Amino acid sequence: MATEIDGFAVLAAVARNAAAFAAAEKEVNLAAGKILTSQLKAKDLTAAGLRAVGDAVGETALLHAFDGLKDSDLNSLKKRVDPHLAADAAADGKAARVHLLSLALGRILPQVPAPKLPKTTKPKKGKAAEKTAAVKSTPEQPVPSEKAPAAPKTSAAPKAPPKRRGTGIGSKSMAATEDDK
Repeated sequence: MATEIDGFAVLAAVARNAAAFAAAEKEVNLAAGKILTSQLKAKDLTAAGLRAVGDAVGETALLHAFDGLKDSDLNSLKKRVDPHLAADAAADGKAARVHLLSLALGRILPQVPAPKLPKTTKPKKGKAAEKTAAVKSTPEQPVPSEKAPAAPKTSAAPKAPPKRRGTGIGSKSMAATEDDK
């Protein structure tokens, strides 16, 4: 039955005793490149993870690893570790390599998201505008706490007095009074 070996321990031993593994130098270099490429292509790699990889392997190894990646892989990595970078920034492969190397070595930090602007709304009309109108207070005029009571409604023209019926000349009531005389 085969048992699994501790790959990290074996690779550390190979690194400590490079002379003992001189015949396998080509395979060691290929394995190191595959390991580094696999880590850079990992979907969960963050800016902090890229920085940790950069601290671990150094600039030369990262340059070789970035040179081995396609431009599409570099742009994908750039979007994952620095998602708020402007779309046109570092669009080509060379610029992406420089940007990623700078991130990995801690020369620059990932871009922060742009601040969101407050939404603009159209001014309200009618009673809604009265309710939401801002009132500025000054020491002389504090902001009123409640709406002032409405004044009683008055009509523009005074009402005419009601007409009297049967009191004018030629009315039946007048005729009766003349006959009585």
